[in-house]
Amino acid sequence: MSVDDLMVELERAGLDVPASLRQRPGDAELADALEPLDALPLFEQIIPQRSAASQDAVAFLSETYGLDPGTASKWELRTDRLQRVAVSASFQFPGRWAGAKLDHEHQRLIIAVADVNEAQRVKATITAEPDIDVRVVSHSLKEIRGDIEAVSVALGLQGDSLDEADLTAAQRYVEVADDFDLNGIVVTIDPRFSDIAPIIATIRSLTTVPTDIRIEPMDLSLDCNPRACGTLRGGIKATTVGCTYGFNMWRGGSTTRASTAGHCPDDDYRGHNGDRVGQRVWESTAAQGIDVELVSIENPGYWNPGATFYGDGNHNYDVTGTVSQSAAAYDTFLCHTGRTLYEQTGSSQSCGRLTAKYATSFNNVNSLGKIEPCRTLGGDSGGPVWDTAARAFGFHKGGGPGVCYFSWASLTEQHSGWRPWVSGGK
Repeated sequence: MSVDDLMVELERAGLDVPASLRQRPGDAELADALEPLDALPLFEQIIPQRSAASQDAVAFLSETYGLDPGTASKWELRTDRLQRVAVSASFQFPGRWAGAKLDHEHQRLIIAVADVNEAQRVKATITAEPDIDVRVVSHSLKEIRGDIEAVSVALGLQGDSLDEADLTAAQRYVEVADDFDLNGIVVTIDPRFSDIAPIIATIRSLTTVPTDIRIEPMDLSLDCNPRACGTLRGGIKATTVGCTYGFNMWRGGSTTRASTAGHCPDDDYRGHNGDRVGQRVWESTAAQGIDVELVSIENPGYWNPGATFYGDGNHNYDVTGTVSQSAAAYDTFLCHTGRTLYEQTGSSQSCGRLTAKYATSFNNVNSLGKIEPCRTLGGDSGGPVWDTAARAFGFHKGGGPGVCYFSWASLTEQHSGWRPWVSGGK
């Protein structure tokens, strides 16, 4: 994308074009024209600075990392600024970029770059940010994703169907995911899978990045039954299909769509009260790396859809923006909303850390987000995945003990043209 192309897209989205961007050659490619912090004024609009910390996040940081509540609160707010820096830097180094991670224990942002010279350039631009470490690593995300793809294809983990009943043994019992700390990949194999030794040999023969192979039970399932109240928004019950609605979606004009998981098994979509919402109008394929479908809203005057979603602390969170797969920082605190969670536990959400961005699970290859620790129950599928600033990350897919997977909203927009509806605009 050129500088001119980006400015056109920003203006279409109603965002101010940063002055530093206007000073760059219009026909230059972004990677050649932008310095890492040039785009910060843009991301300040997309990732707003909050005035109060999320109490859910503060509790998580205190319980998990032993931070006192005051330190946890300050750090949780500081992460807004640090994530803007990470997003901006990722635009500058797309080829050798290896990701960014929030180090909650030491209250620092770690940026990883697979090139010594580019790492020095990053360091030179962030001297005003004392709590950022730049790490030189051996492998870029591009290389890591290449190995995820190679292993997934060789083991036959890709497929056309998103139906659990259609899965092969390998698709059911083998998972592949990226790992920031390893600068490589993690392959998990359930011991119920037969002939594990040949699988391990195949993996070892293919990978060029550090690879951790784990033999452990997974008990994964796709989650398809919720409950709710109020108008049509993310997190409420999708009656008849036994799933949860995700973010309301927008593409242009005044039309909106509801969303849920692609594997939800019905075409007659109803709301929490049993009244009809609409029918499936778009469904992802497994090869697209997401498990999402969009639903028409046949009576918007009745359902009054909005740019909101359901959570424990607020039954109508305003969606403040979206975070793409490429820009998201590892260890970001994320939650998903599921109506079965509410019915069985009294809490509508489960939260944890973003531990992988390009995981393979249930026929979606090299593409899913992974949250740990995280709880999921049958019926939570399709629900919104979000951070403490109420930014949209994606749509819950499923998981197992301590782990959840989700489809990225940015990939959904790439394939369908529809994006999560953001409060105060589209």
